[in-house]
Amino acid sequence: MNTFQQSLIGKLNENPEDRYAKLGLKFNPFPAAAIAQFTHLDPVDSDIFEKIGYFITNTYKKNVNDGNIGDYAGLTIVGSYGSGKTHLMKYIERQINDISINKSVDFSSLTAFIDRPEEKPLNIITKIIEDLQPDNLRRMIWYCIYPYLISNKDSFFETYFKTSLFTDTDKEELFRPEILGNPLVFYEKVKRLRGNINKLFEDCQNILTHSNHDFQITNDISIAQRYLGLIFPEKAPNHNWEVLTGYVTTKDVQNKEFLFLKSLVKILQKNGYGMLYVFIDEFENFATLKGAKLTNYINTLSTMINKERNWAVITSITQDALQAIKPESPQLFDRLVSVEIKLNSLNMETGKRMIDNYLNFAKKSSEVETPNVFSELLLTEMIRKTEGNARGLIKLCNKVIEKAADSKNFQIPIQSEILADINF
Repeated sequence: MNTFQQSLIGKLNENPEDRYAKLGLKFNPFPAAAIAQFTHLDPVDSDIFEKIGYFITNTYKKNVNDGNIGDYAGLTIVGSYGSGKTHLMKYIERQINDISINKSVDFSSLTAFIDRPEEKPLNIITKIIEDLQPDNLRRMIWYCIYPYLISNKDSFFETYFKTSLFTDTDKEELFRPEILGNPLVFYEKVKRLRGNINKLFEDCQNILTHSNHDFQITNDISIAQRYLGLIFPEKAPNHNWEVLTGYVTTKDVQNKEFLFLKSLVKILQKNGYGMLYVFIDEFENFATLKGAKLTNYINTLSTMINKERNWAVITSITQDALQAIKPESPQLFDRLVSVEIKLNSLNMETGKRMIDNYLNFAKKSSEVETPNVFSELLLTEMIRKTEGNARGLIKLCNKVIEKAADSKNFQIPIQSEILADINF
């Protein structure tokens, strides 16, 4: 066994808690890549809590209780590269998802997170569908259809079957919850009983496109046909999600995608969901775009934000990218800055608060105080060295803790001299 293998085996056998115990930690809580990993960690600025709370409360209650949605249903997070925009978006998404499953409050919402949407609105639509999951979406579409389809069970058999030689047992079998609740199983059952499948398709399409108890999913037949293609195998040989939105042409790209997203929200509402929160992360390269690509980005944001209030959009963007929008679309710019969170560079107070959040997550016991890992001078130097950039500070904290863990002789709290041995 050579020296490298001996060293590697030693590291593999090392217990993380033993490695970081001298620091009062169970592990190194600072991700080496400074990615948005621990999304439960609270923001360091107390003002952010108020804006998040206002945004979620206002968008949800207005969408549920007020049919005339007039207010802007969006939140824009503005900050430089590495300022924590993605982490904050993930934090908000987690809060919404956690509250949605809390039985003590009426808050039924869904979230979709789109990372790097590029310049096409179609990419956003496709990723929303993927986040909702195929089987889940099929079930929700079917729930919008079958209550009207079988409102009168006796007339259902008269409508779709030539023979009247069905016993009560046959009828009960078709309408068993496990069959009725699954569109594919229900379809196969009707087909085996020699039902009129074409008539079934036609009526299902009419249910989606006609107003039923003042609730219409869509008035666009092509969108309704795409939905039927998802739940009935004979309606569409290809069930890829691209097929659902693939009919969109260059001429009507914004209009069709807007109509599709609007119909999708109607389906969610029909299934009891009060709001769809769409997170659009990393419009980072926007400021460098020119010509057609810039126009497409403007169209993407306008499709999501400027045309409809029945869904809420959380967008992250740099200040330069935000300013690039202003001359291209003043109306869109005004909407983006109407509800805005600005992530400033960390100072000594907010930087320490962020570091303490991470340290508390990794401390050996919840009953002990925050481990005093970094000296005040070291913390000051790290904030200065990283210019208050959250991502840079997290990466540097990771390196400092690893360096200290590797060292046999160091003080607690760690002193600023350790920075001399760290390449950053």
